[in-house]
Amino acid sequence: DRHDTTVATVAGRWALDQAGVAAIILGTGDSSRVAEKRALGGLELDAGDLQTIAELLESQPMPRGDMYDLERDPQGAHAKIIKTDLHDTGTS
Repeated sequence: DRHDTTVATVAGRWALDQAGVAAIILGTGDSSRVAEKRALGGLELDAGDLQTIAELLESQPMPRGDMYDLERDPQGAHAKIIKTDLHDTGTS
């Protein structure tokens, strides 16, 4: 509300401001959201914004371990939607 924009725009700006992040993939859905995505360029998050976001992130349950652990767990929820057996079968 303070920035008069959407949560998605704030999240995009936060992601772009992280070390090692050069770009993010944005979905516009339709042309009515293009202006919202352009707002990323002019949005600046201050120390208070970053503190609020950090507190929110810290309060959320997050999976432990490597970011790919969820995909590697054959009994996990992701195993049902991720194709893991993509080796070359030798057929054309």
